[in-house]
Amino acid sequence: MRLGDTSMISNTIADHVELKSIYTDSKSGETKLVDEEMDNFIKSISGKPDNVVYDERLLSFDIKIDGPMAIAWTPYRFYLNEKFSHCGVNLFTLAHYSVGWRIVSITDTRRRADCEPD
Repeated sequence: MRLGDTSMISNTIADHVELKSIYTDSKSGETKLVDEEMDNFIKSISGKPDNVVYDERLLSFDIKIDGPMAIAWTPYRFYLNEKFSHCGVNLFTLAHYSVGWRIVSITDTRRRADCEPD
């Protein structure tokens, strides 16, 4: 994401990928679930201005594997350029194909408080 390299992203995902975000609405306090299309996500990275850097810093990895399936739990902090934006956790689900491991879904949380330090 930091490099804006969408071909690198495309080489890590399966043909069909589900993207979801779970967050608490700041006004209502309700939990919200948002689906995003992978094409829109890739366009947002490739279409950003050259002077904007999306910097998602993964803080740790907890990986579990069972045969052709794996999950990765990765707490993160997200920065726009060098300014902190939000934090949360990514949950990647992967499948092992003949070409190797590919991401089949990503679910993340997003918040601005109670964030782990870098």
